Parts: sequence; structure tokens; C-alpha cells
Amino acid sequence: MVGRLLVIVNPGSGRAKFGELVSALERHAGLCERRVRRLADGEDVVQATREELRGGWDAVVAAGGDGTVAGVAQAAGEAGVPVLIAPMGTANMLAVQLGLPDDLDGAIALLATKTVVRRIDGMEIAGRLHLLSAGVGVSATTIRDLSDRDKRWFGLPAYLLTGVARGFTFRPTPCSVRIDGRETRLRVLDVSVLNAGFKSERPVLGIPDIRPDDGRLDVLIVWAPRPLEYLRELWRAFVHRRRARPTIGWQTAEREVRIDCRERLPVQADGDLVGEAPVTIRLVRDAVGILTPA
Repeated sequence: MVGRLLVIVNPGSGRAKFGELVSALERHAGLCERRVRRLADGEDVVQATREELRGGWDAVVAAGGDGTVAGVAQAAGEAGVPVLIAPMGTANMLAVQLGLPDDLDGAIALLATKTVVRRIDGMEIAGRLHLLSAGVGVSATTIRDLSDRDKRWFGLPAYLLTGVARGFTFRPTPCSVRIDGRETRLRVLDVSVLNAGFKSERPVLGIPDIRPDDGRLDVLIVWAPRPLEYLRELWRAFVHRRRARPTIGWQTAEREVRIDCRERLPVQADGDLVGEAPVTIRLVRDAVGILTPA
């Protein structure tokens, strides 16, 4: 049982229900000294959490979506305080990746059980910490074009349907992708930098084992050859009997990834727009501790 508990709540998250959170806290953490801070609309979650953590708390509950969790995690990591994820967002992908309960009551119930702190990595972009993924291209335009109403009503399928539509209409853009100093120039459809992957019971062919505590970032590049390059690949295949080069590739970063494009494309991180390219994404090892079942 945690002694002193700070709770940061984003009431604007996709499926936030403040009353359910309060009830769960009463059931499973009724003996804890606690403080609940509800974020105002547009309030900076990192700064708010930093202010509250000056009170000296044993753990902090991040109640919201993945963006809220990342903001709380940044301040908590700086203070050396572990984080409990209370899923109140549209998808809460980090909780899924870590095998945590995806319901509010189950997550808060962990406070009454034996837990361990799992250290995970993060990604720093312009001074802000992110925990899942960042991207330029189709992924970011999907986030840009997806309305809050659709996210609330349809949840994860809204991301998938909008992503498929943008995949057909997005125009490949010349970009420079620099991974730990190694530069590649391509006509990019999407560049995604992943700290946490997609949890699966069985490995998927061609997709690496992406874990949030492996001390690296996995980079997925989807590119489109120019017409002349298409002809060159056909020549290689039919005349020289060589396999055409794939237009989807994985690489690994141990320090940072920089993406610089001819056009000012949007950049997404953990499902939120965070600016425009060029962007530098830096690996932060052991960024924060997350409370998980023992």
C-alpha cells in the first residue's frame, strides 16, 4: 500500500469519468493520504505535476490518455517518483504494452496489492518526454485530421479508418532521415520512431520485438521510389534476376533520430501534434518508473 498518493486527472481525456475514479480510489486506496489535482482545460500537465510533487509524495497516479501519462511521467521521472497508469483515454496504448489493467477499477486496485517498479525508456522532443511513438508523414496527418468527436465516439477504429484514407491521399515528400549520424535521403510516406511496440502473443514476421525498456528506438521508414527508380528496380528484377529493394524498412537508433523534410510536415508524438519537421527525437534511457503487478 502506498502511503502518500498524488493523483493527476485530465478530465478532458477520451473516456474520462471522474466519479468512477473517485469511487475506485475510495475502494482501493481509502487509507492513503492523497491529493487529487484536476487539470484545467489547456493546463500544462508537466508543470502542474512538478508543482504538486513538491509536497513529497510516494507515488503519482496519471489519470488520462497516453499524452497525460507522458506529461506526468516527465515530472515524476525528474523527481524519482513512480507512476501508476489509470486508463481514462481513448486507447491507453502504454498500459496495454506493459500488460496493465485496461479498466479504471483494475488499475487503481493495484495500489492495494504488491507492485514492482518497472523502469522504461522515453523519447525527448523539444524538451518534452514521450513514451510510445513519434512520426512524420501519414501517421501525423492522421492525427491532425482526426477530430476529438470521432476519437470519443469511435475510439481506436477512428484512427485506423482515418489512417487508411490518408495512406491513399498522402503525397510522398523528399526527406532526410539521420539515425545516430547516418543519413538517408528518401521520398517518404511515413517515418515512425517507436519506443513501445504493439503487444502480441506471437512475433509478427518482419516486425522487431519493440520493448520500452530495451535501451533503443526502432525506426520504421516507408518510402516511395521515383518513377526512374521504379524502372531501375524492374530492370534489376527481370534482367539481372535480383530481388527488388523493399520500400518498407526497419532501423535501430541508440541515441537520436532527426527527420528533415522539404515540406513543413506535422509531427505527432503519443497521439498528439507536437510541431512540424524538422524534428529531433532523442532517446532517454530509464526515463521513469511505472508501477506494475509483482
